[in-house]
Amino acid sequence: AKLMWCLWAAVFEKLLETWGLNKNNSNEEFWQKLFKNNYWCISQLFSAPVIFFKEKAYIGGKGIENTGGKIVDFLYQNKITNNINLIEIKTPETKLLGRLYRDDVYSISHELSGSINQMLAYKDKIQKDYYKLIEESKSKFKLVSPKCVLICGNITDSLENDNQRSSFETFRKNLKDIDQK
Repeated sequence: AKLMWCLWAAVFEKLLETWGLNKNNSNEEFWQKLFKNNYWCISQLFSAPVIFFKEKAYIGGKGIENTGGKIVDFLYQNKITNNINLIEIKTPETKLLGRLYRDDVYSISHELSGSINQMLAYKDKIQKDYYKLIEESKSKFKLVSPKCVLICGNITDSLENDNQRSSFETFRKNLKDIDQK
């Protein structure tokens, strides 16, 4: 058990080192690949046992011209219930807050609000197209109020004062359908 813990700690330390060296990297593909290669990291965000299910998963929306499809970065599946969760990755360079709105309150950034709406559109689309997707899929999955997780930004470097941190935390804690990490 001690050897396993040491190996796990080494892997986690390497991941943190990679984060430190690349936290200014605005290439979304880099971060998607990093999380794909370290799929266990995202599974730590859930209170139930989940496994990596699919990368760049088509979740519906194509028209007759084969356009307009929605692709979410990752799907994770609950190992017990087979319910899936949607994960969207943005970069640490994604701006979290906008300008000072009033007094000591900051607005959220255009990038963050767009990312949240993107996730909500993905959730809506997969719920509407679930039966069509399950018929076309070789994999079995369930879709019961899927959890949406948005991984974006860098709190440490982008929130410079207590008012910014408070504005962001107030916003984040009051979102109903999207967890932000």
